[in-house]
This record gives sequence, structure tokens and C-alpha cells, in this order.
Amino acid sequence: VLNITEYQDCYTNGGADPSAPCIFPFIYDGMNLKCTYNGNFGNETEPWCSTKVDDMGRHIENQGNWGYCGENCPLPGKY
Repeated sequence: VLNITEYQDCYTNGGADPSAPCIFPFIYDGMNLKCTYNGNFGNETEPWCSTKVDDMGRHIENQGNWGYCGENCPLPGKY
């Protein structure tokens, strides 16, 4: 179980929704995720997070609800 408050200072630093709080965990492609490289939107070198999920915790796609993970975020490989 992910403690959401543990990453409360995690904001996006670019992408479609800059300076927005990341939502953890979020479900994308059937997986519970923190920051991820999965399904990157044109930039495979930057991990991203969801900034909006539905009532089941699924990332809301195709509406710009994502951003690149900032410095206080749980980056892939650092959990």
C-alpha cells in the first residue's frame, strides 16, 4: 500500500500539466504506478505521473492529465 502523504511534495516540472501535483498510485495499462516511463508521450527519457484519475484510480488519458516527475517525486528505481 502506497502512502500518498509520503510524496505530497511531488509536482510535475513539465509536460502537458506543469506544476501540478502528481497522484499516486495511479493505474495505467493495468498497473499501479508511481512515476513511470511506461507509455511515455514522445519523450522516453523523462518519467511521468498522472495528474488526474477517475474514481477507480485510473489515469485519465488523452486530456493532458500528465506531467514529468519533479525532483521530490519517487523516480523509477528509487522506491
